[in-house]
Amino acid sequence: MNAGELLRRYAAGERDFSKANLGEVNLIEADLRGANLIEADLSGAYLSEANLRGADFRGAYLSGANLRGADLSGADLRGTDLSVASLRGANFSYADLSRADLSVASLRGANFSYADLSYAKFSYAKFSYAKFSYADLSRVQLLGAILERATLTGACIEDWNINSNTKLDGVICDYVYLKDNHQERRPHTGNFQPGEFTKLFQESLETVDLIFREGVDWKGFLISFQKLQIECGSDELSIQSFENKGDGAFVVRVNVPSSANKAEIEKYLKRQYQLEAKFEAKSEQLANLLEITKLLASKPINIEAKSESSSMSENQKTENKFYAPVGSVSNKGNQTGFAGKVEGNLIGTQYNYPAEKQQTLAEAAEEIQKLLKQLEETNPTATEVEKQGYVNALVPSNNKTKIVNALQAGWKEAIKELLDNPYLNVAIATLEGWKSAGM
Repeated sequence: MNAGELLRRYAAGERDFSKANLGEVNLIEADLRGANLIEADLSGAYLSEANLRGADFRGAYLSGANLRGADLSGADLRGTDLSVASLRGANFSYADLSRADLSVASLRGANFSYADLSYAKFSYAKFSYAKFSYADLSRVQLLGAILERATLTGACIEDWNINSNTKLDGVICDYVYLKDNHQERRPHTGNFQPGEFTKLFQESLETVDLIFREGVDWKGFLISFQKLQIECGSDELSIQSFENKGDGAFVVRVNVPSSANKAEIEKYLKRQYQLEAKFEAKSEQLANLLEITKLLASKPINIEAKSESSSMSENQKTENKFYAPVGSVSNKGNQTGFAGKVEGNLIGTQYNYPAEKQQTLAEAAEEIQKLLKQLEETNPTATEVEKQGYVNALVPSNNKTKIVNALQAGWKEAIKELLDNPYLNVAIATLEGWKSAGM
């Protein structure tokens, strides 16, 4: 069918042109409002400035077509192929482009306000200055797309797929929604300041998201993650967040260096996680035995210590109780650090902590307790071994070194004053592990 025939039939009242072969036809400024072009072949067609409001293009083939300045408001373009098309300045407001393919299309200045773009493919498309106000961008593919100076206020970006090659420079956005039906507004109140949207979402690109649909073996995952840290030798590898999706599903988001091969990191973690799962049953008994050993080794005993001070009268004596690990503690002779002079046998030692190390120890205790409380919310049944692994994975190596350097004689007694009792054993065991490893 050529352009002349199509226009004559349309003028006569015909609207059904489904599956018509209209490749490369010249329909510039044509009025085809409400036309049925389902599965029509319009590849390479010239439709610039055409009036296509409310037209039905479901499943149509428009690859390479020229639709500059065309009006497609309210049109049905579900599943339409618009790849490599020229759509600059086109009006798609209120249109349905769900699952459409607009890869490598030129869309500078196009208007997608209130349009449904869910599941659409826009990889490497150029959207500079395009308008997406209140559009549905859920699960849209935007890998390598250019959205510089685009407007996104009020858009839903639930699970949209962007990467480090997606350009968000200068995006204009007061707020967005992370869930459909205007749920999970960001920011929760007020509006983004200029540049805040780009900073928030561009920085979040350098992550790998791991999805666990049937729950997480936290011990196995954390061991796998520690192996990855050792393998890569990078302090930039860290766990950003754990997200409980409900029904036993979890998403673990891992921060990675911008230059990292994200696919390889994801593959490595999944492979190691599967290997750890295979050995979990065999290692469970050993882990329990090791835990018992740690608890016994750190169990305190009461040791009664008596000292006589020359500043006291003969019949004045003091009794002090010291706590020390199992074993012998002996310190005879003159001791300093007490008021006056202490003579005779003294079991135990008084330790003076420098202010800087006290501060480091206090900060370490606060951070460990905070992490353990977070884990309680997502995995309240975690074992002590899993809790230690969780803390170990989330504290950066350089922080561990600083904390270990602050551990001097008597640190366990000091840490007891800083932590709530439910977290004490895990904290001490974790710090002992770092100290033994020479962090």
